[in-house]
Amino acid sequence: MEPIKRENVNLLYEVPFECFIVIIQQLNQQELFQCLFVCQRWRTRLIESKELWRQLNVVSDVFPDFEVDLTIAKDNRMLNMQQSSMLMPAISDYVESLIIQGPTFQNNDEFFKSFSKWKMTSIRSLRLTVPYPIANVSMVKISSYSQIVASNLNDSIYTALQHIAPTLTELSIMDLYGIQLSLDNILTSCKNLKKLQVHVSKLHDAYDEHGPVSLSHPTQLKYLNLDFNNRNSMVPLDKIEPLIRYSPDLRILCLSHCHAAFGILPTLQGHCPKLTKLSINKINFVLKDYAYLHPKDEEDLPSQIVKKNSNPTTDEDNNAIGLRHLHLNHIYQSKLINPLKEWIEESRDTLEYLFITPTPRPAMPPDQLALLPRDDWIYPFSNITLFSRLATLSIQDTVASLHDTIVALIKACPPQLRYFILAASHGRSILQRGILQAMGLRLTHLSSLTLFNYLIEEGAKHILTDFFSHYVKMGSASPLKELHLRDLFNVDLQSFVQVAKIESLETLSMGRYTSFVTPYSEDETSCTYIHLWATHLVQLPHLTHLTLDRMTLCDNDAEVLATCPKLQKLRLITTRSRVFPLSTQLSTDSLSLLEKKIPDFSEKVINNY
Repeated sequence: MEPIKRENVNLLYEVPFECFIVIIQQLNQQELFQCLFVCQRWRTRLIESKELWRQLNVVSDVFPDFEVDLTIAKDNRMLNMQQSSMLMPAISDYVESLIIQGPTFQNNDEFFKSFSKWKMTSIRSLRLTVPYPIANVSMVKISSYSQIVASNLNDSIYTALQHIAPTLTELSIMDLYGIQLSLDNILTSCKNLKKLQVHVSKLHDAYDEHGPVSLSHPTQLKYLNLDFNNRNSMVPLDKIEPLIRYSPDLRILCLSHCHAAFGILPTLQGHCPKLTKLSINKINFVLKDYAYLHPKDEEDLPSQIVKKNSNPTTDEDNNAIGLRHLHLNHIYQSKLINPLKEWIEESRDTLEYLFITPTPRPAMPPDQLALLPRDDWIYPFSNITLFSRLATLSIQDTVASLHDTIVALIKACPPQLRYFILAASHGRSILQRGILQAMGLRLTHLSSLTLFNYLIEEGAKHILTDFFSHYVKMGSASPLKELHLRDLFNVDLQSFVQVAKIESLETLSMGRYTSFVTPYSEDETSCTYIHLWATHLVQLPHLTHLTLDRMTLCDNDAEVLATCPKLQKLRLITTRSRVFPLSTQLSTDSLSLLEKKIPDFSEKVINNY
């Protein structure tokens, strides 16, 4: 932002207050800070505009002794510590949400000590985290440095929390390397907390130092998210069980990297009657010597899968009774079967969202692998006859051995199931006949369907075609609005023609079909089907979003797509690789035509694919 000239001082001051607020709200906080020093009249008017200061973002200036500036890639939209300290005496009474990035860095303890000098009577939310991204600086280096710097910060942070505790309802603490936190101290200081989110890699050290959580009073927590994020530690049950026991109003619980997670199931059932959402992530079975099993890291999934994959966040349904959302993500532990089975049986009439991600077997010697239980941790689902209220079912990272369980889950779906995701992200799996048949029988009223990274079983291709034909026959009454078919192989070309005839589709994402693209030869049959498919596609009356990933398109197809009546967004993913000579190679004129006709058109080129 250019410095404001003195002759322009009156421009904003003379306009009506309502217009002044609208104009000022277009500025970021760094620009607002500059405006404060134009003149006293501007300063007074800005300070009086409470709406501008409801959320304050503060970031550390630099990471001392390092080459990298950690102010969010030199993002000057946020205030630094010095600016915030200058501004807070005037606006502290207006701040409702305070985000501090890099609180464990050098000299920041003075900022926390200043809390007691500020009013801060309106603050509701406090978030402490490290700046992201931290480019070219290793976590080891940051951790070792932070342990030195942060040694003086513990008392300062606790003192600050005590000052704002009466009004604080949300607290988020993310990856503060070197900070020795105690949940006991936090909850004792902040008795009105309703939402607590703690992601700290060395939290187990704090537990060793401070001992078990020993709450002496009930909490008001409704949302609790604990991520211990340490692959070399065990968090004993007695460290978190009292916290659950003293949170009778808890509605949402997320536990990650916590091996005691399933030990608290009985406590949850007995002491948290209002719990509606449970998310347990990356809990791994340990052998007799408690050696940790390192699962393969998650691979990227299409964005449409990821957006339905997030942890539960905030849902204030005070009237809900029974578990409604269940997330089991990358878990490998046979001992959970009995408590989990009981919980699922009790929740079969309340569950609305079920997301499960099995963990592939780890790479280890055969003699150790033989000691592990089978992939039977998911078997409790096989005994459910019907989830009477289930609306969303997501099964990801599937393996062939789970075929029977997947079939049982689909058969247990009620007619009102609306969202179904089936993804094999750890290597392509076979989409077998039994699964396709179950889909045809039960998934007849979907609003959204995602199939990702499957090879259709030979001899079962027609079943998938029949599945899509069902929605074609429903015509305008079809409920299917979203369809994502990515990385499917051995698919009958007629299936995709049927897809292009589903009248109700609003969003369609397709791509990378070896039987469709035929990359190694000039296959006229494939090209003919694609042109036929595109011709049907543009007749869909409601289609607004279309993604085509490495499919064989020619200039004629581009001309057809440009005539799609309501298409608002078109994304092409193309490649210039020699291996796929038939991948999308549209001419400049065709690309210009699409750019002109489609309001939101983009092409992403992947080289050397």
